[in-house]
Parts: sequence; structure tokens; C-alpha cells
Amino acid sequence: NNVIEGNIIYGNGSGGGAAINLDGVQDSLIRNNLLYDNHSTGIVLYVGFAAEPSTNNVVTNNTVVMAEDARWALLMWNGSSGNVIANNILLNRNPNRGSIDVDSSSLPAYSANNILQDKFSLDGYSGSFADWQAFSGGQDVLSLVIPQTSVATELNNLFVDPSAGDFHLRAGSAAIDVGDPFHTAATDIFGHARPSGAGIDIGAFEAGQFSPTVRFESADWIGYEFIGMAEIAVTRSGDTEQPLAVQVRSIAGITDGTASADDLQGVDGYLVFRPGESRKTFRIFIHDDAAIESREAVRLDLRVVGDPTGLIPTDQVGDPTGLIPTDQVGDPTGVGDPVGVGDPIPWIPTDQATLHLVSDDAWRPGTIEFDSRSISVNEADGVATITVRRTGGSSGEVS
Repeated sequence: NNVIEGNIIYGNGSGGGAAINLDGVQDSLIRNNLLYDNHSTGIVLYVGFAAEPSTNNVVTNNTVVMAEDARWALLMWNGSSGNVIANNILLNRNPNRGSIDVDSSSLPAYSANNILQDKFSLDGYSGSFADWQAFSGGQDVLSLVIPQTSVATELNNLFVDPSAGDFHLRAGSAAIDVGDPFHTAATDIFGHARPSGAGIDIGAFEAGQFSPTVRFESADWIGYEFIGMAEIAVTRSGDTEQPLAVQVRSIAGITDGTASADDLQGVDGYLVFRPGESRKTFRIFIHDDAAIESREAVRLDLRVVGDPTGLIPTDQVGDPTGLIPTDQVGDPTGVGDPVGVGDPIPWIPTDQATLHLVSDDAWRPGTIEFDSRSISVNEADGVATITVRRTGGSSGEVS
């Protein structure tokens, strides 16, 4: 019941060892991984040190392109049966190797809507795609098969620039819109929604134009005075491929009865998402005072600023909030003073949340009672002094 996804693995295996080794892994999902220029085997389902073989897994929407000295793109051996192999690109630059190495004990398997080349290993013997279909009981009817001598050419037809490690699908790629919709992920390797066109794309990348959605993970957050800190999360979805900067700030005193600037250490700074990152956090420090207070609120604003000038560092060493302060970097909007008076672009938040501050100072008004239940006085004194005592607390005024 594992999920192995979103990995980019390249240049490994010179001394042996698969890029993704699934020794004994069962009932798991292997999806949206990019494996290229690895020198041993790509994805391996078998039994080595495990107690049982690798069975009943779903291997879908992976792009595997092996190096010129590599073994096989996919291996299934030692009784690793019941696996689903769908929507994968399994290609090999090694002219003496190919897409799949499988033994008869690892059948049955469901295999469909893959891009393969015309070379297989079947029980240790070299075979063609036709041999694979006969061996497997007719699998990969809906798959695309590339002649062994055309792999180099077809790699350039499928991908934008495979020699430079760019395995985005080229316009007009044969992998576009022809995937199996029943064995696919909802998004691709960088969170792009599937499908973006008329159908699911084969491989780890979905073709199309995408834009990110960035928001607070929750609309409401709780911060306790006695803890002294609240951690706030910001999430990115829809597109995680590129670096992205967002600016967050706290707004205290927005209406009567809400928190003031004395209740917390305000924040105003940047969070930077690296490629592939979908969640970032920052901290707001809360002042623990002795005042008796009801629950107070702080508004949190967020706006996406990008980083077109490249001036925002990816790390802020020593900053306890986890934010990059606005006064320590260049202006990513390119207009100067992005949150100050001189900003010609209004600070319009793209998302908002509320931080609720909870005081740990209990309201203890105490008990009011007469000092004595019986008071005696002489008429000649003219005045009676009666004492009222307050016990068990003295918070606020009582009458």
C-alpha cells in the first residue's frame, strides 16, 4: 500500500542496481516518475531479499528512457504477477536491450496503452513485440510499438529535448491523448490536471498550458498564547513545475475587538516554492501577556508575486519565522516598494485567512461576600461599618 510518485531519477546504476527497486513490494502504486539515462534497470518487480514476490502493483504514467549501456526499462521476475502496466513510456537507447524483461511465472499481467519498442526478453530469450503478445496472452493491444532501429529518432519526436533531459511531450507527440483513463493519476508529475486535452497522455508529463493556484491550507488557524507560536501552511496546486514566490503578511487591528500589534509579532515576507514543492509553512510568534482577553483575530493576506527578476533567495538562514523579509531582497514586482506607499500596484491579496488568538489568562472575578454574617452596632455610635470581601480572584470590575 505504498505510493511511489513524483521522482526524477537519472544517471544511476553504473555499478548495478535498479532506479526503482520493488523487491517484494505489493499492492502499491508507482506513478508519475521520470527515469532517464540510468545504466542498470529502470523499474524492477521481483523477489530478492523479500519473503514474497512483487505482486498486484499498478505501474502507470511513468517515463523511462534508459542509457546506451543499460539493461531493461521494466523487469518482472520470480512470480511477480498480477501487476498493471499502463500509460508508461518504456524505451531504451541500448540497441541490445528493450522495453520489458519478464518470466512466465510473473504472468498474468495487465499491460496496455504503453509506448514500447520491438525488443523483449521472455523467460531469458530475446523476442519481438509479436512474441510478447503470444507469451502474455495478447497484452498491449492498444500500445504503440517503435521499431528497434528507430528509437533514437522517435525519442526526438516524442519529447521536447531528450538529449538535454527535457521529457515534456512535444507538440504532436504520439503520446498525447491516447492513454488509458481507467489506470491513471488525476495529475502528472508536477501536479498538472489530467486530462488537459481530449484524453490522458502517456508518460509522466501531461501536455498543455497550466497555472498554479496558491492558497492558505485552511481559512482559519488557532494560536495559543501559552504556546507562543502558530504555524501557518500555504499550498500550491495545479502547477508545481517552476519556482514561485508568494508574499504573506499579517494585518492586526482590522476591526474593533481584534488583535492589536501588541498581541503578536507581525509578519511580512516571502515564501519560495522550489520546483515540485506543493506546501510551505511559516510561523507567527504570539506575545503571552497577563491581560484577560476574549478571543482575538488577525487577518492573513497572501499574494502571488512570482520572481521574474530572480532576486528572492530560496533560503533565509536564521529567520525564525521561515519567511524571507521584504527588506532583504530585491523587489520581485520590478516596481519598487511592493508593500509600501510608493507601490503603483495595489496590494490585492489572492487569498486570505484568519488567525484566532486564544488567551490562557482565565477570567477569575472571584466571590463577593460580607466579612461577617452578624454585625452589631450601638445607636449612640451613629455609624455602622460593614466590610465586603472579594475572594478567589480579582479579574476585572464587579459590582
